[in-house]
Amino acid sequence: EAEGAARTADGPLFLPVDRAFTIKGFGCVVTGTLLSGKLTLTDEVSLEPGLAGPLRLRGLQQHGKAVERAVAGERVAVNLVGVETNDVRRGMALVRSTELTAARVLDVELTLLASVEAPLPRRSRQLVTVGTEQVEAVVKLLDVDALRPGESCFAQLRLAQPVAAMPQLRIILRGTKAIAGRGATLGGGR
Repeated sequence: EAEGAARTADGPLFLPVDRAFTIKGFGCVVTGTLLSGKLTLTDEVSLEPGLAGPLRLRGLQQHGKAVERAVAGERVAVNLVGVETNDVRRGMALVRSTELTAARVLDVELTLLASVEAPLPRRSRQLVTVGTEQVEAVVKLLDVDALRPGESCFAQLRLAQPVAAMPQLRIILRGTKAIAGRGATLGGGR
C-alpha cells in the first residue's frame, strides 16, 4: 500500500514539526508524528530547513511518559538541547543530522481530483503542503500540456522557499483559492 511505503521504521528519520514550545527547566520541545524512521535518545538530529545541527536530544515523550525510542507512525514530543524555541516553527522537520537536507525543487507524481472543474495548465502557481509546511510553488507538468481532472502525471515543483522532504512523502496541492464544498484542495501526490 502506498501510504505504508512512507511509514517505515527502516526509512530515513522524518518528523514534521507541528508545535514548538518551552518547558521551564528543560527548554525547547517539538512535537509531531514520526512519518519515517526511528528516533532514540542517542541520535544526533537537525531541524530542516535552518538548524543543521548536529543537535542532541534531552528527552523523548509519548502520551506524557518518558520513552527511550519512537518509531514511524507514533506521535512524539522531543526535548532538544541548546535550541531556542523562537528559532523553531511549524513546517520544519526533525531529521537525522546530514541524512536529509531541505530542497527548493521537488519531482513529484501529481493526481488532480476528479471533482476539480478545469484542467491544470502546463505551468501554474499553487500552494503546496509538504509535511506541516505550506509553501507557494510553480508547478510545471512534465510530458503533458494539461492535467485533466482525475488524471495523474509527473511534475516539478519549484518552491518559494526550501522545505524538508523525503522520497515517497505525500504532498497536497492546495490551489490558490477555496473551491465551494472542498476548501482549496485540488489534488495531491508524492
